[in-house]
Amino acid sequence: MSANFDHLLNASDKLAESIRSTARASQIVIDTSSKEGLSKEVAEQNLNKALDELSASQERLDETTAILDSVDWSKIPVQIAPDREFIYQTTAILQKDAQELIDAINSALGKSTD
Repeated sequence: MSANFDHLLNASDKLAESIRSTARASQIVIDTSSKEGLSKEVAEQNLNKALDELSASQERLDETTAILDSVDWSKIPVQIAPDREFIYQTTAILQKDAQELIDAINSALGKSTD
């Protein structure tokens, strides 16, 4: 049971890291798009930083899913168990949103999204 709690805590930590990285990327995109007179080079550098944050976010989400898959949910008391489907759905939504933002940034930079 202790190992399962450890897995859940690790998964929560990875999920939180992913959310922070996605938020940083979103803020970079917002800041970059709202600045007037920004040179093309600086805008590209900023958007590439956002891509780096989103890549880190996706890595953490993959780690979250792997950790969650290692949890023996039957050994966690129902009274304190998080909603398994909610966690998986939230992770999947974050992965989808991060990928959509990556695709949009790549498109803005003229990069292929294949």
